[in-house]
Amino acid sequence: MQHIGFIMDGNRRWAKKLGNIPSYGHEKGGESIDRVIEMCLHAGVSHVSLWALSKENVSERSEDELSAIYGLVRRKIPKLIDLCQKESIRFQTVGDIWLLPADVRTLLLEAIDATSHGEKMTFILAL
Repeated sequence: MQHIGFIMDGNRRWAKKLGNIPSYGHEKGGESIDRVIEMCLHAGVSHVSLWALSKENVSERSEDELSAIYGLVRRKIPKLIDLCQKESIRFQTVGDIWLLPADVRTLLLEAIDATSHGEKMTFILAL
C-alpha cells in the first residue's frame, strides 16, 4: 500500500460525551499515534498522513483548549522523533505551521531535520 491517511476527528466530542474536558480526548487521541505508525510500518505502507489540526481549529478553539493541544504536541513530538529515528521513518508536515506558536513550529522543524534520512516510511502530520 502506498499511502494511507487518518483524520483524528471526534476526540473532543468523545471526551465531552464521557463527561470529560476536551483535552482528555486530545490526549487519548495522541496516545494512539505510535500504534498507528507502527502498524502501518509493519504493513508495508510507504506514506502515512495524520490530520491533526486545521486552520479553523486554531482560530475557533478556546485559548485553554489550544494550550492543551500545543502542550500535547510539545510532549509528543520528541517521542515521535525517537520512534522515527529508531524505525528509519521520515517525519514531514503539511499545512501552515506559521499559525502555530514559535516553539511548536521549532519542534516540528527539528523533527523534520532529525528524521530526514528515514527510508522505511514517511509520516506526514497535517496541521
